Amino acid sequence: MTLEEAIYVRTSRRNYIESDLKQEHVDALQNLIDKYNQIGGFRVELVLNNGEAFKGFSRSYGMLSGVKHYFGFITEEDDPHASEKIGYYGQLLVLHATTLGLGTCWVGGTFSKSKTPFELADGERLACLITVGEVEKRVVGKEKFIYQMTHRKKSKTPEEMYEASEQPPKWFLSGMEAVSKAPSAVNRQPVMLHYKDGEVCARMKGKYLAEFDLGIAKLHFEIGVGGGLWEWGNDGRFTAIELEVECENRFSKKASSYDNDHRSRRARAAAEKVYELTEAKKNGNYMEYGCGTGLVGFHLAQHVNHITLIDSSEGMIDVLKEKIPPSGMNNLTPRLRDLTKEPMSETFDVIYNSMVLHHIEDTEEMIKIFYDTLENDGQLCIIDLDKEDGSFHSHVQNYSGYNGFDQQYLIDLFEKCGFVDVKAETFYQNGTDHVFEGKVIPYSLFAISGRKEK
Repeated sequence: MTLEEAIYVRTSRRNYIESDLKQEHVDALQNLIDKYNQIGGFRVELVLNNGEAFKGFSRSYGMLSGVKHYFGFITEEDDPHASEKIGYYGQLLVLHATTLGLGTCWVGGTFSKSKTPFELADGERLACLITVGEVEKRVVGKEKFIYQMTHRKKSKTPEEMYEASEQPPKWFLSGMEAVSKAPSAVNRQPVMLHYKDGEVCARMKGKYLAEFDLGIAKLHFEIGVGGGLWEWGNDGRFTAIELEVECENRFSKKASSYDNDHRSRRARAAAEKVYELTEAKKNGNYMEYGCGTGLVGFHLAQHVNHITLIDSSEGMIDVLKEKIPPSGMNNLTPRLRDLTKEPMSETFDVIYNSMVLHHIEDTEEMIKIFYDTLENDGQLCIIDLDKEDGSFHSHVQNYSGYNGFDQQYLIDLFEKCGFVDVKAETFYQNGTDHVFEGKVIPYSLFAISGRKEK
């Protein structure tokens, strides 16, 4: 399950099964917490097997039961954007917990602060909690009744949550679909987005918990369009940078966004590695084959002269053509082409791809095509999965590609095809960002590069 999919399946859960969290889930959540604590400007703590703060009718009003685990968000009192940041990163934790099959609920005040285990320094405050734990699959009985009572106000449509001076593009509308699913205090949905002359900003109405809602809505929009960067604060602007979308054949069937916390992080790491290996040729012409919607390319284009982005999926290229103009990156050129059927007549200084080769049946033929498409002294750089047991694609029906590669196998293949100075190394390991059916699937990525002799 991706984060975007989690947006559409997640609902607040108030009745929990009183069981321990699986250790792999604890590890996955703690890794995220460690990351957010470094970049968020606040402190998150995961409390396990301690539900004292929720015991007693006077505090919970009977709205929460079986709570054993929760996240506590502690911030400095003088941070003007603290609540918004907590809304953003707290909802990221909520969505990741959803991909693990766990239930969650934002809690603003129906708990006993004195019974929480947090130690607050001078100038710190406990802003809110988010409960987390195992839940029944269906919402029934009292829990269903409480949900209905807290959602008596009809949810707004996406069209009711934005204003635009012109017809917005498809990527903006995809973002608004996700915003309309953002949870908010008593379902008020106080955030409005504004689109004008290609620019997006977000504005909240009212004060009561609205800052939390603003952060949550910004996150949902970012995920809905596939990535980007928000400014904090009311009227904060959005910069669309990385819009990752799934498209036709298996990759092109629907034009909806992926999650993309882990894809964005993986793409950024791939772009940085490609640049590290090819920096000497940064003033030359690059080509990415199997570019998708350019998630790697958009990162790399900030550092190199020009990239021709090639994909055999018409859906991917259509999205790229729509996405490049508002990004302002005029050094990206998209092309629809299948090199196995229609080789290029022009040549390039660098050819690279990321997470593509394991989908190509005849890897040797593909590497030969890359060799022929390079300038003399040109460089090929490939990012792909280290060999694994098939778990990475276990969610893909009828998957027929490779389960990663043995690095020595590809080194030998590169040299067989004529490349020299071939080297390979594992550079990216993250055991917590690829999850299927609540199970963390560990994997690692390697980079291999070789040079075509003059």
